[in-house]
Amino acid sequence: MGTLTLAYAISIFWLALHALHRFLSKRVTNTSILPTSGESHTRRYGSSWLSKSHIRVTLHAAHLKIETTGLNAFHDAWSSQVRKTSHARFKWIVMVFYDMGSVAGVAGMVFALGLLWVTAWKSSLSILGWGTSAIGTGTASPAGAFTKRDNIYEEASVGAAKTESGAAPLQLILPGVTVPLSHLPILFFALFFTQVIHELGHAITAALESVPLTSIGASLSLIIPSAFVGLPSAPVQALPPKGKLRLISSGAWHNLVFWLFLYMVAYMRIGSFILRSVGYTDVGRWGRVVVGVHEDSPLHGYLPTLSVITDLDDQSLTSADGSLDIWTSYLSSTTNPDTNAMNDRGLGWCVDGRWFLDHRSDGCCTPHESSSSAQGACFSADSSLEIERRCIPPLSVLQPSSSHEKPDDGSSSELKRCREAAHCASHSLCARLDQKEDLLRIKLVLPPSHSSREKGDNPSDEREIKTVVWSGPREELLEEVEVSTYLPRYAFLPLGVPNAGAVLFSYVSTLTLSLYLFNLLPLPYLDGSQLLEALFDFVQERTSINSSRSASGDLESGYNSSSTRLGALRLRSWKADRWRTKMVGGAKVISVGLMGLCVILGVWNAII
Repeated sequence: MGTLTLAYAISIFWLALHALHRFLSKRVTNTSILPTSGESHTRRYGSSWLSKSHIRVTLHAAHLKIETTGLNAFHDAWSSQVRKTSHARFKWIVMVFYDMGSVAGVAGMVFALGLLWVTAWKSSLSILGWGTSAIGTGTASPAGAFTKRDNIYEEASVGAAKTESGAAPLQLILPGVTVPLSHLPILFFALFFTQVIHELGHAITAALESVPLTSIGASLSLIIPSAFVGLPSAPVQALPPKGKLRLISSGAWHNLVFWLFLYMVAYMRIGSFILRSVGYTDVGRWGRVVVGVHEDSPLHGYLPTLSVITDLDDQSLTSADGSLDIWTSYLSSTTNPDTNAMNDRGLGWCVDGRWFLDHRSDGCCTPHESSSSAQGACFSADSSLEIERRCIPPLSVLQPSSSHEKPDDGSSSELKRCREAAHCASHSLCARLDQKEDLLRIKLVLPPSHSSREKGDNPSDEREIKTVVWSGPREELLEEVEVSTYLPRYAFLPLGVPNAGAVLFSYVSTLTLSLYLFNLLPLPYLDGSQLLEALFDFVQERTSINSSRSASGDLESGYNSSSTRLGALRLRSWKADRWRTKMVGGAKVISVGLMGLCVILGVWNAII
């Protein structure tokens, strides 16, 4: 899905939503002569047709807001139950839990500000030349064909992102740039779900602190969803500083606890256990299952779904426990063992010497020539005391031949691998790909019928093996080929479920941790600014209590200047209020500046 298609779909959605809203509003107006008080209230929000359900809808331009008061009574009843003396121990345990959240909130604020500073610093260094990025094009060569693809920029997958040691710790999520547009539904669902977890924390602590709800709801701004809990300002402001800290930090605390829970789920591989239980086989120890190939890719049609990729060049994808992602690491690396120089001792192929030397040396082996074509790729071989380079049809060398598949072009019937000519038969040479060639051999096991797949877990059992040759940057395979480590044992099981679940899990875990940090930043309208004010109130309250105790001790001991002492306390309180206002204002200015700088630099690095 392209950007223009997405923009067109969004426009149609909002036009249809406004048309539906207008139609329903007119329908209610025509059927009611004198509106009731409830209808008048909800019509103010543009949704009198939903008044009977305690639901109010606001629709303005590209912003939709839906809120309800239907759960207020349940929240009040639960709050009353918690206040009972019979539940005092339970309330104390919960209070201690959210006191821990207050500490985690303050620590998270400091950590988030530090991350912003480091991100701004490293992003600036990247713009100054410390970080580079490149987008290339590639070709695919299926069995019996070798074609050059067009210069097409493909959507990069999450797994295709490369990280560097000097990369900024925070990365922007830009649909179509840093994440593919196809992930938008999963991304927004994960965002909304993590916001529900966040707002649930505020609702629970509001009940503990006897703060009623005004409403709960959700909103949609253009395409970005959000959830919210409405609380009256007067009861919140009347809370003691410690209660404010609990209430304000509870949302971020929920996100952090939920992230720790997800971390334990991933560490214990519970997801893998569930997939195996419902009928999926983990083949990550042997290779990667082809889930799909981009329809515009030259590889489309040559890497069938359900086939298992077992080797990339001479690199086997076999891993002892399947935890090592050789597929991503090999395709993301900048070196290729098969295209290294002769002295790097990479494996070559034994070819007939006369057949090799009969090929032309111009056309692809001269400097600055175009990359591989169907007619030839540059191969190097030791001949006497010099290195010979020839343009050889790549499939005649890179495709493995067997006794029932002999090439008719004069090359050896069996392409033995070698490190030097001495390892080959007489009159043979050890040919290697020239280091400028971007050729990649993809060895895969073709999918059998489902009945044979149930015979064993190893995908190489009794299956036909095929080799496909790709020409071009290897990292493009990460963009164009979707792979998985799970193979369904039954035909009715969807092949894409494991990947979709992994992407959803990744986004949920990433966004819940991001919400924990982002909401704790002392930015306007975020929890962080209110948390900072509540923290100063808490510190000031503790200081005032200690000062009051000191003044009380002076009075009891007969100190005659009590009025002077109380006056000094008032002056100290006034100075503390001024200091607090300056500190909170300064923290907000610094946070806004760092956030704006990080966004600008992040967009620059991602797009430019």
